Formats: sequence, C-alpha cells, structure tokens
Amino acid sequence: MKLSLLVSICVLGAVACGKPEPKTATAETTAADLAAPEGHDEAGRSKSNADKSDLGKPEATEGAKAQAAADAKSTDNKPTSGDPLAVDASLEAGAVPTIERTPAKELRAKTRGMLEAAMKAAQSAKDVDGAVKMIVARVGKPTWTEKGQRRVWVSAEKTQCHRLVLETDGSLELETQPASEWKMLSALTKQNACTGEIRRGIDSVK
Repeated sequence: MKLSLLVSICVLGAVACGKPEPKTATAETTAADLAAPEGHDEAGRSKSNADKSDLGKPEATEGAKAQAAADAKSTDNKPTSGDPLAVDASLEAGAVPTIERTPAKELRAKTRGMLEAAMKAAQSAKDVDGAVKMIVARVGKPTWTEKGQRRVWVSAEKTQCHRLVLETDGSLELETQPASEWKMLSALTKQNACTGEIRRGIDSVK
C-alpha cells in the first residue's frame, strides 16, 4: 500500500515538472513580442515579406520625373494673359508680306479702262505665268509684288485708286479703293491699299 502511494506521488511530480510554464512579460520581452509569433511583425505579416514589399516601391520613376520637368517648363513659357503686346512673333511675321516695288521710272500710266481690258485678256490664260505676260503686255509691270507671287497693278487718282490684283492661284480682281484706305494685316500692322506702304506699331493702327 505504501509502495503504490509512493509511485503515484512520483508520477504526479513528473507530469508537473514536464509541463512548460506559460510565457510572461519580463524585462527582456515586450508586449509586441508576446502578441506576434517569432518571425512576424505586429500586424502578423512575415517580416521577410514586409521587407520585400518595401523594396518594391521606387521613390519616383524616371518617366514621372521627366513629365514633371516638362510641365514646369511649359508653365514658364506661357505668355502673360491679358497683355495686348504679348503677340506671337512668328504669327506676326507670317501675316506681313514682303513687298517688292517696281521702280517708278519703269511703270506705265494706266486707267481703269486699261486695267479692265488687261483683266479680260488674262482670263483666257492657261496658268498664272500666262496671265502675267498678257497683263504686262497691256499695262506694263505690276506696281508691286507681294511674297514674290501676288501682283498688284494700280491706277492712281487724287482721292482713290483702281487695283487689278492677280492672286497666286490665278484669280483676278479689279477694285476701287480710297487713297486713304488702310488694310489691317495683323494686330500691329496695316497696309495702304493704293501705295502698298506697310506701317508697324501701336501708333500706326490708330
């Protein structure tokens, strides 16, 4: 009887000694260590996976940097809004034709009737060069040529003038204009209809 009681006591003692004690917070362990299993962060993610996700996020791609630089440059190049003098120089130059005048001593005296006859003759021409030859044969060289192609013959009077205009496409127009008539070529440039004179600047458009 005493022997069996002793055996039971030893068995119970062995079971009690082999059972692991629960993990408690000490000076060396923190609440985070207790909350997350070994090898994981506070959110329960694997530390190795978290490190990989951080490495996969670049600070900024080269394309994004280039786009940002282009946007900044385009903003700097925008003209000042509301400025009437902020006129595109290329558009201004394209609107103003180059004028080649025929020397006065090479011009013939002309009347409107002579210009009408020259226009009727030129209407039968097959091309622009043919029309030029027919008009020159009747009334002489053009008063001026614009951009090397558009030709204008002028019969001037005191208060008005008659203009025969041969366009670059071969079309013809005969018109009468006041001697003081100015045609606006651009926001800052105008041309006299009878003399071909071009004036530039703010004062010239008043």
